Amino acid sequence: MKDLGEFLKTERLRQGIQLATITEQTCVSRSMLIALEEGDTSKIGTPLLVRSFTRAYCRILRIDPTTVLEKYTGEIPRHERLDDGIKRFREQSLAARERGRLRLIMAVVTLIAIVAVYATAVWLPKRDAASTRGSSESANNDQGGIADTIVPDDVVPPRIQDDRTRPQASVPAGMEPGNPDAAVGAGPEALAGKPDKPAAVADVPQPGHRLRIEALQESWVEVRLDDKKVQGVLIAAGQNREWNVSQGLRLMLGNAAGVKVFWDGKRLKHLGKAGQAVRMRLPEDVSRY
Repeated sequence: MKDLGEFLKTERLRQGIQLATITEQTCVSRSMLIALEEGDTSKIGTPLLVRSFTRAYCRILRIDPTTVLEKYTGEIPRHERLDDGIKRFREQSLAARERGRLRLIMAVVTLIAIVAVYATAVWLPKRDAASTRGSSESANNDQGGIADTIVPDDVVPPRIQDDRTRPQASVPAGMEPGNPDAAVGAGPEALAGKPDKPAAVADVPQPGHRLRIEALQESWVEVRLDDKKVQGVLIAAGQNREWNVSQGLRLMLGNAAGVKVFWDGKRLKHLGKAGQAVRMRLPEDVSRY
């Protein structure tokens, strides 16, 4: 098993693939992958699990698992306590599932506690302050209305004047008395006096780059976005993937002849041969292709 584990580990390091990527793609725990690379069959369990993990490992490395199993078949033990191995694997799987469920419950409880603290410390005081302010403004408005209706005792109501002695109403500027049609020519613009609406501001294009990969064959791709986030994916034949970056990225292709790479709509040609691993930095290396 040590020769098989050393072969798998050496090939993985040569291709620059992390154990976390294999764990994500195969759903095999990191501890089981380490045991497979170290040849610790007692920790894995049955020969059935050893062969199954080896096949999944080889698929991520794009190696024929049948050839590897035939070459190292003598290292895989054939006589082992099947029931004990399966039981131990089942217990480990259940423990991992319980830990994930516990983390989810703790995250939900933490989120509820944060919402409750925010509502108690921020939202409720703001709502109470807004209600108090609205009540005060209503009371002031009511008092002002009552004060306006009070008439002093020394004020004498004016006498009703006759139509012949009543002064005529003042005529606005620009209008002749007795000619109501003079206001028609003013137009709605002169009467309304509303400013024109500002013109819409044109959208300014955002700077950045776009990477698109079209898979001709099943290929493994690793993308480091803006020297920060790393994404490793296995793209099936006929599928496309796109990434948007603000500055640049580092790209690693596991099968250079199995994909088409487009940078800002321009195809990069002569990437390499079939099965060849290629690393590049974009946009610095665009001129090479």
